[in-house]
Amino acid sequence: MAFLHGVEVLEIDAGPRPIQTVKSSVVGIVGTAPDADADAFPLNTPVMVAGSRSHAARLDMASNGRGTLPGAMDGIFDQIGAATVVVRVEEDADTTQQLANVIGGAHAGTGQFEGAHALLGAESVLGFAPRITIAPGFTHERPAGNANPVVAEMQGICERLRAVHFADGPNTTDADAIAFAGDFGSDRIYLSDPWHKVLSGSDILDRPPSARLAGVQAKVDNNIGFWASLSNQTINGIVGTTRPVDFKLGDANSRANLLNEQKVGTTIRQNGYRTWGNRSLTDDT
Repeated sequence: MAFLHGVEVLEIDAGPRPIQTVKSSVVGIVGTAPDADADAFPLNTPVMVAGSRSHAARLDMASNGRGTLPGAMDGIFDQIGAATVVVRVEEDADTTQQLANVIGGAHAGTGQFEGAHALLGAESVLGFAPRITIAPGFTHERPAGNANPVVAEMQGICERLRAVHFADGPNTTDADAIAFAGDFGSDRIYLSDPWHKVLSGSDILDRPPSARLAGVQAKVDNNIGFWASLSNQTINGIVGTTRPVDFKLGDANSRANLLNEQKVGTTIRQNGYRTWGNRSLTDDT
């Protein structure tokens, strides 16, 4: 069971003592925040944000929303005040270099983990290992028709962490999302498409779904248990999807069902906006 500071009731009707299970609702996020407080969020360093919006606000000291981390943290906290390990990487205008910054590795001189690899050292520094990982804004493209390099790297990292990675779909067409799903065969990767529409100030913006899905997964793990279904859970803080997803319960030919059949999770509107789909990109049929 997860640790709870407060009153809880345990009914023990047998001799063996209960064990404390691994906390499965810790989110690990990698992204950019050029206006962050550099002392609170040094580059390539895992920092724990324990469900605090006031702490997360220091990722955006200019309050202009630059970078991927401020919006993603808002998406997570819209669902639950999850314990979140944040790794901030340097922002770069060159797309190739930016992806390299996100992927990271081990520094040649110091051996320090950088980028997504910094999540591997989170437990030794913070005492928590992320079990849910995301890199919003960097996992949706297929450069030159190849598999996304960030997702490819996260696959190995998640195997070591025994975590799951929420990847963002290409946000174009169903065919592109299905092609993306075909690039991987890991039970550690969950893909969702299309993106979400979110109100930001007076504007409605398109946001990658991974942050909110990570928040939903953390809420399910925290409130029910890691064995509970991610599918058919309400998503807070969104006003629509970037393209319509038709759905009718029991309709095998609805777009939502066809995407799920091809291992692509999606978002439906049925008594609110909801996650729909349980399947990872595993090759195990």
